Formats: sequence, structure tokens, C-alpha cells
Amino acid sequence: RLRVALWHYVMWNEWLTEFSDVTMRLEDIDTDLLCQYAGGGTSPCGQTPPAGSDNKKANSHELIPELEGVTWAQLCAISPYMCDRAKKLSVSYGYDVGE
Repeated sequence: RLRVALWHYVMWNEWLTEFSDVTMRLEDIDTDLLCQYAGGGTSPCGQTPPAGSDNKKANSHELIPELEGVTWAQLCAISPYMCDRAKKLSVSYGYDVGE
């Protein structure tokens, strides 16, 4: 499963990089700016659904315990080549890979 996650991360993000005009780290997203980039102004970004509403646009999955707390060393042990590509992507997105 970890090998699949590593390959998915690399392939998905390299593909997206080819078509994206801008990238943002999820934890740094300014929703109003994101909506402006998408051409939607600032509304309805920044608004939360009313309490009790049934928002069908959520995208979440259960936490997979074996993928929690994975280290670069574990990823590099699986596939040094893909690990190197993942590290380069991570650095390009502004993450510290500890090297």
C-alpha cells in the first residue's frame, strides 16, 4: 500500500504540475485567493454550509493507519527513484524534506 501511495503522489503531482498555473500548499490556502484564481470572485468561498446542511461536496476518507507517520527513510527503502522524485516535488511546493 505504501508503494502505491508513493507512486500515486509522484505521478499525480507531476501530471498536475504540467497543467497548473499556480500551486499552493493545502495548509497555506487562502480560500478567497483560490476562488479568484478559479475565476469565481470571492463568493461563496470562505463561507461554511449552514449547520445541519447535507453538503455532498465533501471529499474525505478514513485514515489508513499504516500510512500515518510515514518517514522519508521508509519511502526511500521502497523505491529510491520514486522517493527522489517525491522529495523534489515536495521541495518545489515549499516543504522541508530534512536534507
